[in-house]
Amino acid sequence: MLVAHDTDILGYRGDSIHTREILRTLLESGVDVCILSLSSKLPRGSGRRIKKFLAIPKINIVLVSFYSALYALMLIIKNIGDIVKGKMVILSRTHLINLPTLLIKKLSGSPLILRPVNMIENFYRFYKFGSLIKIFKIFEYSLYKNADLVLPQGIVLKKKIESLIKSCGGDASVIYLPGGVDVDLFKPIDMLSAKRKLGLREETYYFSYIGNFDVWYDFKLMLESFKVVLKDYSAGLLLVGGGVLRREIEKTARKLGILDAVKIIDWVPHRVVPLYINASVAGLIPWRISGSRNIGGLPLKLLEYLACGVPVVSLKNPICRFFLHKPFIRFVNDDPIEFSNAMMQFLRLSSEEKKHIAIMARTFVVQNFS
Repeated sequence: MLVAHDTDILGYRGDSIHTREILRTLLESGVDVCILSLSSKLPRGSGRRIKKFLAIPKINIVLVSFYSALYALMLIIKNIGDIVKGKMVILSRTHLINLPTLLIKKLSGSPLILRPVNMIENFYRFYKFGSLIKIFKIFEYSLYKNADLVLPQGIVLKKKIESLIKSCGGDASVIYLPGGVDVDLFKPIDMLSAKRKLGLREETYYFSYIGNFDVWYDFKLMLESFKVVLKDYSAGLLLVGGGVLRREIEKTARKLGILDAVKIIDWVPHRVVPLYINASVAGLIPWRISGSRNIGGLPLKLLEYLACGVPVVSLKNPICRFFLHKPFIRFVNDDPIEFSNAMMQFLRLSSEEKKHIAIMARTFVVQNFS
């Protein structure tokens, strides 16, 4: 049995898709799966092959830890037969609420596979836990010491993890699995056609952000920048996704007097994402500069836009050093005026310039990140 813990199985970013593919392959092979997830729904097509399912409530990160740890104990007791026969494997991402991951590993001796997207210290910096980060690091240390296999999503992250495993005396194998974009799905579509299919106003210039509304993005700066653009253009802002900052985003947009021009759309099927991208003049990625210096993953959002031939305006971030000096990306400092100027630069391009940039962006991704 596979225990897939803390997996974002319903999202449409790369990690969610990867997780769903893993689960689908295992289920088709007759492997029983147990999911401990922050989601309250099962993935489509999962059927009855999933034996156990727990939706962890987003109450408080400490309460969630103990809640999921209690479930982990119950899981071990109910599946003691599989454990004894060596038929349980744990697939886990490395966050604080993965306390049950360590618990199941310790009590059952089952193989533990980690799929980290970041280091705990950097991830929780955004939540301002202060000195508690030291405790989280001890937990991270234990996870890697007990891991059997680690599959980091990034070369930079791989090097950090190898160093951590060596320092903690672990013996896990570390394998980097290259990521990229499905260029057959994310491809250029006529902007007018995309707008019509989505029911958007044809005469409006749209910018878009697609993904989680979470703390490592500076939505306030993005909204302030968009307000500057509205002074000179009939524009709209498409925010597609969901997350903890949704209400705050609405509140900020209302306070700035731009809520009517901001369209917030809930999670959409993965196949629909390219339509929102192609309906946009440019994609916006407001990474928080102050908290992003250690991130080592692949900037999938950015690559998906480029694969569709749509340029990007982004706050500066170390993981984007491979994309510097490209005409289809504008990296700016965390300043609303600078960010809005970059947005308007793409609005002012001629039709021929837009076509040229679209071809360059698409080619760049197909050749390097497909």
